[in-house]
Amino acid sequence: MSASAHTNPQLQRVPPRAEAATARRVGPGRPRQAEAQRREQVLVEIAARMIARRGYRALSLESIAREAHVAARTIYSKFGGKAGLFAAVIRRGADLAEHPLLLEDDRRPLRDALRAFSRDHLWTATRPAAVALRRAVLAEAAALPEVATIYFEQGPTRTQARLAAYFERPDVRKQLRAVTAPRLAAAFQSVLYGYEYQRLVFGLARTPTRRSIAAWADAAVELFLEGASAETTPAAH
Repeated sequence: MSASAHTNPQLQRVPPRAEAATARRVGPGRPRQAEAQRREQVLVEIAARMIARRGYRALSLESIAREAHVAARTIYSKFGGKAGLFAAVIRRGADLAEHPLLLEDDRRPLRDALRAFSRDHLWTATRPAAVALRRAVLAEAAALPEVATIYFEQGPTRTQARLAAYFERPDVRKQLRAVTAPRLAAAFQSVLYGYEYQRLVFGLARTPTRRSIAAWADAAVELFLEGASAETTPAAH
């Protein structure tokens, strides 16, 4: 339903015949925007599952199209090819990890904001589907460096940019050491995705629960702030 239909009561009482006639005029080839977005989301989800299961190199757009019940040309028109579709898969994963929290707009105290961000981010990144996708990328990164490039550009690099934007905010900046915001962001990511995450990716740990994610995230934040807070005395060299 369009936005105008919500604001104008008269538009909500369209006779069934008129509504059917309108649908016929629009035609099956022109789905409404919401439906088109839903179909695109389903396509990206199917592609993510198939890449995680079969790997990037062995997967063809034709097989994805068959699984999604769309024409291969639809994927080409929307994403430009398999690389574009893979980028959409990784970008969606990064967006989900940061939804609904936009860290750069969070006005809570620094520690609280980082804890909330970390808990949301780790929860999404440690789900079985996300871990399987990362394993698939790691397995092919050496042979297909473009896959690794897409993964980092659409995943960790975008997250780092968002963290850096938060660390650059004046009220946050004054609480941290005189280190560039991108370096602070990279350090925080390293702490967050350390030993526990590597064990998970290598299949040596179980999928964490909400409770264990909270403990993991909070410990990472404390470790980061211990070294990055403005009042921290730099270690002697």
